[in-house]
Order: sequence, then C-alpha cells, then structure tokens
Amino acid sequence: MDCIQTGRNMWSTGQTHTGPHQELGRTAYVRLVTGERRTNDCVIEEQCVPLPGLLDDLTQVVISRFVSTEDKHFELIQFMKISVMIGDLLLQDSCSLGFHVVIDLNNYSLGVVRQFTPVILKKAQLIITKAYPVRIKSIHFINAPAFVERLITLIKMVLVPKLSKRIIVHTPGLGSLHDHIHPKYLPLEYGGELGPVQDM
Repeated sequence: MDCIQTGRNMWSTGQTHTGPHQELGRTAYVRLVTGERRTNDCVIEEQCVPLPGLLDDLTQVVISRFVSTEDKHFELIQFMKISVMIGDLLLQDSCSLGFHVVIDLNNYSLGVVRQFTPVILKKAQLIITKAYPVRIKSIHFINAPAFVERLITLIKMVLVPKLSKRIIVHTPGLGSLHDHIHPKYLPLEYGGELGPVQDM
C-alpha cells in the first residue's frame, strides 16, 4: 500500500513537475468530478466492477458493461464520474501496478455510441494520460457490433499512440480475450473461472 499511498500524496500535494498538458488534464478531471449535475438513476444500468485478485504481473482486471437495452438509461458523463470515483477507491485499496479494462459492448446501441463525441473523447484521453495517477495497461472491447468496431478504428487514429496501442477490439467469441487475460482471472459470464459478476 505504501507505493499507492505515495502516488496519492504526490497527486494531492503537487510534488511532481507538471507542464501545460498535465494542468489541462487536471482541469478536465476536476470539472468531471465536481460538475454541477448530480449522478442519477440512469447510470445504475451501467456496471463497473473491479475483479478480485491480481494477475501474475500484479495488475488487476476491471469489467465495464451496460446492463440495460434502453438508451435512456445511459448517460456518458455520469458514467465517467462513477468510473473516476471507483478509480479513487482503487487507488486507496488496490496494490495493483495497473489495470486491464474490459468493456462489454453487448447492449451498446447506436444511440449510446453517439454520446461519445470528439470533445468528450479528447477530455477522457487527457484524464487517462495526463491527470489521473492510474496506469491503464490495456483496454479490451468485447462483443462489439460491426458499427462500433469501425468507430473504434477511427477513434484510435486520433488518440495518442501510447493509448491507441493499448486498445484491442476482439472478434466475436472470447478466445482472443483469453489470449490476453487468462480465464482464471475472469468472471463466469466471460468464460472465466471466477463467479458471476453480480457476486463480485
């Protein structure tokens, strides 16, 4: 826990040297967390679950999925706020050296995808790469509809190479996901050996 706590102390006391990009990222982070709009019932339909245990390289898996089939039950900004809050908890309680994020797109419709505007994506990139003291080792998209796969390909073109290389879109089925994350670290719904997600 010492290494995680040290990271938090450096973040909170400003002991690191920052440039304009880092400051811009921090501004985006603060606005996201302290925005006037409150979190509401719609984001309850979105699950963001840190899985128990660490991988062999001391990283941790986080599952994100939209459990509703109705677009009105998803608000991207509210979900991002919840994700940041979960990240804060992980910084306090997790001894992992980074995170593998698995995003299940099974229930993502075109209406949900339209909320991912270029402005929001740019702010998310700033938060991930410049503002937030969490190492994202990889981002895995599974069960992606054809239109989402094409969209992610376009998105990767505008992201910084460091982040773009860590985004992986998997073909139908879970075999390619298991090539990156062993089933013993995944929940039952994803061909894993852990219990169901709702029990995590």
